[in-house]
Amino acid sequence: MIISDLSYVTAVDANVIGGTKKPAPKKPAPKPPIAIALAGATSTAVGKYTLSATYTNTEAVAGVYSYSASGSAAVAVG
Repeated sequence: MIISDLSYVTAVDANVIGGTKKPAPKKPAPKPPIAIALAGATSTAVGKYTLSATYTNTEAVAGVYSYSASGSAAVAVG
C-alpha cells in the first residue's frame, strides 16, 4: 500500500428525513431535607391519692422547623 492512498478523503452531503428525537431522561426531583424528632413518656402511680403526669417536647430543624409539645396527667382519689 502506498501512503498517498491513505490520504484520500470523500465528503458526503446527505439530508435526513423523518425519524424521531428521543427525549432526554427526566432527572428525579431532589429530595427535601428531613429531620425527625420523637418523644415518648410513660408514668404510673399506684395507691390512694396519686398523681401521674408526663410531659414531652420535640423539635426538628431540617427544612427549617417543626415543634411539638404535649402533656398529660391522671389523678386517682380515694
